[in-house]
Amino acid sequence: MVKSSNLIKIKLDDMYSVQLIQLTDVTRLELLYVSGSGEPVVVFQWECQNRYISRSQVGFDDKKKTLKVLWSFGSSIICDSIELPDTCIDSVEIGKRLKFNTEVVLEVGFNISYCKVIWISGIILICESETAILHIYDSINKRKVGNILMYSDDVHDTAFLYDEQTRSANMIVRKYDDLTKKTRIYLNCYSLTPFQLIHSYELPRGYSRYFFIDQDVNADDITGATKTRYPGFAICSTCDIMYRTVIQWIQIPTSNPWIEKTLNDYICERAIYNKLQVQLKVYKPSEKMTNDYSIATFNPLSIDQQWHFS
Repeated sequence: MVKSSNLIKIKLDDMYSVQLIQLTDVTRLELLYVSGSGEPVVVFQWECQNRYISRSQVGFDDKKKTLKVLWSFGSSIICDSIELPDTCIDSVEIGKRLKFNTEVVLEVGFNISYCKVIWISGIILICESETAILHIYDSINKRKVGNILMYSDDVHDTAFLYDEQTRSANMIVRKYDDLTKKTRIYLNCYSLTPFQLIHSYELPRGYSRYFFIDQDVNADDITGATKTRYPGFAICSTCDIMYRTVIQWIQIPTSNPWIEKTLNDYICERAIYNKLQVQLKVYKPSEKMTNDYSIATFNPLSIDQQWHFS
C-alpha cells in the first residue's frame, strides 16, 4: 500500500492520467487509461532513478498527445517522453502502440540537487548540490541565461514559485552583506525571458527556515503546480528555537506583503495555502515527542483577525 504522501496523481485529459509513486530510491510512473466503464487501467509503467519528481516536471501536449517527464540523475537532465495513440482503442492495444523514448537533454559539470521546468517557455532550472546555486537554461535556444544563489538546495524546501499569468518567477534567495558580514534572505521576483530582476524584498531576519506555503490545489489539475490559483501567495518564516512563525501574504506582481501575521509559542511543521486562508500544522515544544499537534488557521479577510485552533 502506497502512502498518500508518496503518491501524486495528475489528470492529462479525459482519457489519460499519470501517477507518480515515490519509492525508496526511484519514482515509479504509471500511465492510466480510462476505459468505457470509467475504471482507470494501467497501460504502461516505468521507473526514473530519482525519487523526488514533482508535478512541475510533468508536461503534456494535448494536441500532439505527448507526455514528457524531466528528471535529474547525477549531473544529467533526462527527458522521458511517450507518444500516445490519438484514437480511442482498448487498453491492451494502447500499451502496444504507444511510443516511449528517453534521452539525456543536458549535461552539467556538477551534481544536481533538483530540477524544475517551465514548459511553456522551455526554461529549465537546475539547483547545484551543496552550493544552492540555481542555474537557468533556455532549452529552446540551447544556452544558459543566468544563475541565482538560492536559500537552500534541499528538494523539500519550497523556495521557488512560478506565476504563469505574469510569466515571472518568485524565488527565496541568499545575499551576503559585505558591510555587516551577515547573510540576508530576500524574496526576488524575476522575468525569465529575458532573464532580469524585477523586484526584491528582504524577508524577516533571525529565522531558521523560509519557504513558500504549498497551495491546496486540485490533484486532478496538471497546471496546479506551475501557476498560482489566486493573484498572490504566502511565505512562511519560522524558527524552532524562538518558537515563532511569521506569515506574509504577497500580491503579484509586487513582492511587498500586504498583510503579515505572527504566531508565537508554537513550532511550525508544515503549512497549506487555500485561497487566501493559511493553515499551519503546529505543536508546542513540550508536545514535540508526543506527536500531539494542532491546526492553526488564519484568514486575512476575517473580521476578528485572530488565529483559530483545532
